[in-house]
Amino acid sequence: MKVRFRMKCSNCGQWNRVPVNKIFIEQHSPEPKVKVMIQIYEPLRTVKCRKCGRIIAEPGELIRIVSLKNVRNDEIPVKESKKPQEPHTCCRKCI
Repeated sequence: MKVRFRMKCSNCGQWNRVPVNKIFIEQHSPEPKVKVMIQIYEPLRTVKCRKCGRIIAEPGELIRIVSLKNVRNDEIPVKESKKPQEPHTCCRKCI
């Protein structure tokens, strides 16, 4: 099934539209009567970001959406600040 997929550029944050082919892949299930299908998207052409020009998707790679609801808090990557912020003394409220 051909659809237009919206992807956010990891470099600049611009939302871009990517033409993809939607594929369902069967995953192993512990119960024999239950079939588990996973959605995977295959880009149809190479797409560059409209803002910065960085390549977002290429036809050879598959895209899978992972929800953060099922991920534990200690597995979520967190950006750390480079310098700890020092308290400033610009006014009487800050002192």
